[in-house]
Amino acid sequence: MLPTGSVLIPGLSRVTESRPPSAVAVAAKGLEVRFSDGSTCLDGASGLWNVMFGHANPRVNRAVTEALETAGYLKCFETSNSYAEDAASALIAECPAFRAVIFSTSGASANDLALKLVRQYAHHTGRPQRNGVVALNGSWHGLTFGAFSLTGEQLGQSMYGVDRRFVVHCQPNDADQLAALFEKNGDRIAAVFVEPVLGSGVVELRQDFLDVLEQLRARHEFLVVADEVTTGFWRTGPFLASSRWSFDPDIVILSKALTNGTCAASAVLLGPRLHDALQDADAVIAHAETQAGTPPSCAAITAVLAEGAALDAVHRANQLSQALEERLTALAKSHPAVASFNGLGAMYAVEIHDLDGTDSSALAAIRDCGALVHKSPGGIQLMPSLMYTDDDLHRLFESISAGLSRWQSSARS
Repeated sequence: MLPTGSVLIPGLSRVTESRPPSAVAVAAKGLEVRFSDGSTCLDGASGLWNVMFGHANPRVNRAVTEALETAGYLKCFETSNSYAEDAASALIAECPAFRAVIFSTSGASANDLALKLVRQYAHHTGRPQRNGVVALNGSWHGLTFGAFSLTGEQLGQSMYGVDRRFVVHCQPNDADQLAALFEKNGDRIAAVFVEPVLGSGVVELRQDFLDVLEQLRARHEFLVVADEVTTGFWRTGPFLASSRWSFDPDIVILSKALTNGTCAASAVLLGPRLHDALQDADAVIAHAETQAGTPPSCAAITAVLAEGAALDAVHRANQLSQALEERLTALAKSHPAVASFNGLGAMYAVEIHDLDGTDSSALAAIRDCGALVHKSPGGIQLMPSLMYTDDDLHRLFESISAGLSRWQSSARS
């Protein structure tokens, strides 16, 4: 039963799931979250992987407050505002391989927009039959209808009537399967959507897979969409995970850490091929959202980029990655519950022995011992903020170790 008086159903939760006071958050500051029973937890998941510079970051909060006081709401619909112009310019300065920015309000809606763009590109380049797209099994692109068709996890798409007639999925890092898809349907595929590192399980795309993707793009002239909703903003080290590739994607999708969790926002970055085709066609893109590109969200974007520069985010991400690798290696050796781990940057998955992917009991035990982590298939995920110090990491791993021991004891009894 729901708690007495509660009428809220949180996202992706059972409608009958109870929420004790220890699970209802009321405040957050820095790396800690406080709950309605007075308890606090160290946040090892950066909110929902989006609070890269700590909760209630002063620079970002100040920028949002000033934008609210100065402008409140200014639209980015058939016209623009100075906040949106500044944020777009700052993003392109950070990502000079791209030509233009379109703002949206979530990673899912940005994926919907990208689906439109790849088909519009096919239309303007004289190949309207190219309406198919390829995505990866195990991927997560969102739960709006377009994004839901791309998401490679089975979450009820058939029940909801999600149209997947023009979407085909292949295994991540299976270059032969990808090549076979294009051998059969290359003249009908508009784009390939990939996460450079799949968030579920933290699976990085291998170089051999990326090499084949690059070769196929040169031969078939489709677009490559890099969904960097999770991996963008230094999560894997560099600002974009795809900057490690030997080629630039045609579209990059950003969200999550884009505003440090303060505002609902996303951004779609357009590469030269797509931008030039739309410009040559004098195209109108049929996508707009009332709350996209507003002063508070765009002020937050500009502030996040400034914070990243001020704090040397690349260096912080590389230091944190090394520290996480060392502590996870020690945990895997010392704790019998840990089977293995993998990841990079500030993005790691830990496989737990005998843990069902739908079971949240290990997460609950870790939370009871003072830390918040995220669930992954067969284990837990760590997505810490770049603000973590060695002392913070020590606390985090003490809580994880104690929580896993408590979970094991409970499972045996």
